[in-house]
Amino acid sequence: PDVFEPNDQRATATNLAVAQPYYEFDQLSIHQAGNEDWYTFYLSKAGASGHYVSITFEHSLGDIDLQLLDRNGLLVRSSTTSGNEEQITLS
Repeated sequence: PDVFEPNDQRATATNLAVAQPYYEFDQLSIHQAGNEDWYTFYLSKAGASGHYVSITFEHSLGDIDLQLLDRNGLLVRSSTTSGNEEQITLS
């Protein structure tokens, strides 16, 4: 498990607070099959062109998908490619 565990469900999501211009976290893990990691953050103003959230990983070690939900838990956008990165725009 990584330093943000337990964050395996919406109720225990890691709170990143108000999104800053740039966050980067290393050494995070999906430590067992089916593991989900949840994070919550808030934008201080509407997202614009060039604003995004992304994850970078080695696809050969397993496929990771990224979803962006609104405050009610409804899906806003998702990224489900088969590459080494998933990215979702915040605009």
